[in-house]
Amino acid sequence: MNYALTASNNFISFPIPTGNISQFQESNISFKVNRNNMSSGTYYSQMFLNINNKLDTIQVKIENFKEQKLHFKQILLMLNIRKRDIIVYIS
Repeated sequence: MNYALTASNNFISFPIPTGNISQFQESNISFKVNRNNMSSGTYYSQMFLNINNKLDTIQVKIENFKEQKLHFKQILLMLNIRKRDIIVYIS
């Protein structure tokens, strides 16, 4: 039996998108999720599995979380109030 895998968008890719499986043989099918262009949130995709010209659709839900970091440069302020030096350090 011949098979082919495709996806509805570019979030999902298949290292081996086509192949052949003999009768009563098992095979693992793997896929990769490309998160490079995704921001945090929920995304939906579909995987289409075509086995001997019979199409099946698999719904995929992707929960993506991108950690957001803020970087501050160290700031040093020196203020002269009532003849005392006050140093404020913000990191």
